[in-house]
Amino acid sequence: MALPPNPLTMVDMKEGEFDRTSRKDLQQIIESFQKSSSETLVVHFHGGLVSADVAIRAANELDTEYRKSGAYPLFFIWKTGIVEVAETSWLQIAEETIFQVIRDRVFGFVHAKGLETIGATKGMLQPKLKLTDAALEHSAENGDFDRAFLGNIDLHKLEPLTAAQESQIQMSLKSDPRLVTEVQKVVQAEHPNEPQHKGFSIRASSKSLMSPEVIHDWSGPDGAKGILSIAKAATAVVEIIGNVIGRYLKKTDHGLHATITEEILRKLYIANIGETVWGVMKQYSEDAFGADPEVFAGTAFLESIRDLPPTKRILLIGHSAGAIFICDMLRAAKKMGITRTFEVVFLAPAVRMDRFAEALTENISQISHLRMFTMTDDNERRDVLVPQVAVFYPSSLLYFISGLLEDIVDCPLVGMQRFYRGSAGVGVEGVDEVCKFFGKDVGRVGWSVSDTETQHMTNALDHGDFGHPSFKQNGKAVRNTTFDSIRDIIVGWK
Repeated sequence: MALPPNPLTMVDMKEGEFDRTSRKDLQQIIESFQKSSSETLVVHFHGGLVSADVAIRAANELDTEYRKSGAYPLFFIWKTGIVEVAETSWLQIAEETIFQVIRDRVFGFVHAKGLETIGATKGMLQPKLKLTDAALEHSAENGDFDRAFLGNIDLHKLEPLTAAQESQIQMSLKSDPRLVTEVQKVVQAEHPNEPQHKGFSIRASSKSLMSPEVIHDWSGPDGAKGILSIAKAATAVVEIIGNVIGRYLKKTDHGLHATITEEILRKLYIANIGETVWGVMKQYSEDAFGADPEVFAGTAFLESIRDLPPTKRILLIGHSAGAIFICDMLRAAKKMGITRTFEVVFLAPAVRMDRFAEALTENISQISHLRMFTMTDDNERRDVLVPQVAVFYPSSLLYFISGLLEDIVDCPLVGMQRFYRGSAGVGVEGVDEVCKFFGKDVGRVGWSVSDTETQHMTNALDHGDFGHPSFKQNGKAVRNTTFDSIRDIIVGWK
């Protein structure tokens, strides 16, 4: 049974509109805050990889946390749905044999190409190293797959595949018995009642979460399967190998393990890995600021705070995709002529740098203070997306969004340290502006783990943990020191 939102502290939305709470409920919250002795209204926006029930449970935990700090809490519950769609898909894809076979073949040929950089091979490529689950789990645990398993091979020194190598890989894949078998199974599963066609030697089938368009293309006209299917599959794998190499050349790679997974998903599984849901989720945030305040919760909130006295502070806290909501709110506030300023805290923000750069240009006068808490890049790489299957993807949700869910590869996100180091995101819109903003005042960021400076302490090592006052670490409950920093910020910025 779904958890009900608390109308005394929560604004419940569906697609940006009021759902299980109303504008009247929201007005009562703001009126209660105005009458209270608290000077600070904390408005919390949860992340995108959070179901409504999880968001409500977290809000109940944080309600106590914020009140202990002397603040008056308000929580926006925006149903994103990505957790139900994406996590289930990721788990299923990780278990697909065809995904595993393609991943292994891509790795083998990229590694063979890498041997050229140390003079160990030349011309045709012969894979000599195979992936193991142990190697992939080590990669996810330590974030050092390239260093640990490639030795002195520097893939950034690669050259593109030659035409001869592409042809050779294509021929090798077309006669690869494991790949042929798995392609046959996937295509046969789409046409279980059709007779066998020439080139098929089995009747077993395997349902796959590959994009329907991909499987349809591999099946050929009118489901004509066989040699055509494996030829098209081999072509797709060659393209994936080329894309992985290309990302190393452009320095948009996320390490070999993560990059291979991203490129396989981008080429073959994009319809089932969450890209569409991620885009829709961002649209929900924008939709919350529609014209009618009786309908649209974001607009109603801005109208309700219009006449608050300046002695009342408003602190906006956005976890992950919640930072996108905050940027949309600032834009809407300016459009509505609301002149008050807001204090802002980002927790592992998943907002694009170009979007935040736009907010800095258009809305900087509305932000009186801003601080970000997020992980160092080393810790970001070790934060496994789906712990149940670490062999699937070795890095964090932010890496996954950056590498796959946005419309550009290696999309710069505000919460990712890699884009503040000068070697990633060069020339991409918004990166320079955001780096300069945070670089002007080193006190604007608390990099986890940081445990020394007041108002910058943070110890979360899992993306989701940033949204909770405590979390489990090695089986024990651990205090999230990020909220000690936020408590001090509520008392007064330093």
